[in-house]
Amino acid sequence: MTAGVEIPPSAYDRWRSTPLGAFTERLEHDLIISMSGPLEGAKVLDVGCGDGILTDKLVELGADAVGVDTNPDMIAAAQAQRNGTYMVASATKLPFPDAFFDRVVAMTILCVAERHESILTEINRVLRPGGCLVIGELGRWSLWTLSRRLRGLFGNRLWQRSRFFSKRDLVTLVANAGLEPVSFRSAVYYPPIGIAAATLSKIDPALAHFFGGFGAAFIVLSAQKHL
Repeated sequence: MTAGVEIPPSAYDRWRSTPLGAFTERLEHDLIISMSGPLEGAKVLDVGCGDGILTDKLVELGADAVGVDTNPDMIAAAQAQRNGTYMVASATKLPFPDAFFDRVVAMTILCVAERHESILTEINRVLRPGGCLVIGELGRWSLWTLSRRLRGLFGNRLWQRSRFFSKRDLVTLVANAGLEPVSFRSAVYYPPIGIAAATLSKIDPALAHFFGGFGAAFIVLSAQKHL
């Protein structure tokens, strides 16, 4: 369930088939993976995995990866197309024992979910001591966010219900859940236009270094569970 709006797997396929979608998803996934630490042999949970493409990449890098999502259609698509283990489950009630995973990744789940504190508390529960959470969200201050807010004003139900985040928001949320913020990075500084993405995605890391999060459509925070 996405903010009360079910998104079909075909919507992801359509997005990836566009130059803008392909460039953007690659940058976002690369950033999540680069902040996840060593993956070979690690037990990794992908919360809100959608159709499993990020989970599949984690498996390719040697992780023992499990993806969960509340949308049965997404899980069916993941099971049919991807490597890894997939199951329908709520982020507020994960079907795993305490301290089960070495890493948890959560990509654009809080922006479309309620009960943020419950989600992060549950993630903390299933992380082993010393384990790492990498959480990627939609940045608050970007041209993408402006476009999405305008679409919400004109009736798009998804963007009407979505929330956008700053670095401070994410730091506060993970700290309140008992996790220690470690590092912050950002990506997708180009506007939501395919031609701009093709050109500017090549210098996106430099833009991230210069702007430090402001103007980024995608922001990522890593956090560690206390030993």
